[in-house]
Amino acid sequence: DSSTAALIFEVWYDELLRNVLKEKLGNDLFRHYLQSGFHILAIQQIMQYPTEFWLSGGSGSNVEKRDRVVQQSLEQALEEASSRLGADMSQWRWGRLHRASFVHILGTKPPLDMLLNVGPVETGGDGNTVNAGGFNRNIGFNQLSLPSYRQIVDLGDFSKSVSMHTTGQ
Repeated sequence: DSSTAALIFEVWYDELLRNVLKEKLGNDLFRHYLQSGFHILAIQQIMQYPTEFWLSGGSGSNVEKRDRVVQQSLEQALEEASSRLGADMSQWRWGRLHRASFVHILGTKPPLDMLLNVGPVETGGDGNTVNAGGFNRNIGFNQLSLPSYRQIVDLGDFSKSVSMHTTGQ
């Protein structure tokens, strides 16, 4: 949640997906594909094996086109992060965009919302990390899924094992 590098990567990856896939898939299919999570496999293949289909247009080899779109996406990501978080990169961190809120069923209306809801709180990770923090790229970076229970078991002394529910105990 405090990583500047994670923030830059996630915003860059978001721009890269749009720059490589959106035009070819069209808006509706692209939005559906983002939700599926399979984009990570596609982007890895496209970056490793750049083809004319995905990187068409302009001059140069497919490798040069790939390198251009990677650079362009990074420039766009830095602009996007700057517009959202300000020009001072030392203040950028993934958690400022990636936040989780815990809404109680009775906290959907005032004044109970102030008493029962928690967040938003800054979180780390994404849908592909050990510290899972899934989000829907179609609607932003707010965290929508996460592990609800975590446990560390000390096999040498079970009494030292710990566990925690997401919102604490």
